[in-house]
Amino acid sequence: MAKGPHLRRGAEIYGARLIDIAPTLLYLLDQPVPRDMDGRVLIDLFESEFIESHAIRYDSNLEDIAAPRSGDYSKEEAEQVEERLKALGYIE
Repeated sequence: MAKGPHLRRGAEIYGARLIDIAPTLLYLLDQPVPRDMDGRVLIDLFESEFIESHAIRYDSNLEDIAAPRSGDYSKEEAEQVEERLKALGYIE
């Protein structure tokens, strides 16, 4: 189920899977879709005018959405993370 601008009214999409939602939403928001993302853009969901004016953009650089690097933590935050990992049994 989907409703909104740029979406075909009464469109029936066959073969859609749950993992197709994320790449479809990224496309709708004019964001690049990571090449290694599971799923596909459900292009049949969109009006032809929108598709013609909005090409699917792919991005293989995941640095923008990656977890913070260790240098992004303060010393106190790094110690807190280490204590939590020890409590969970991940490190000794």
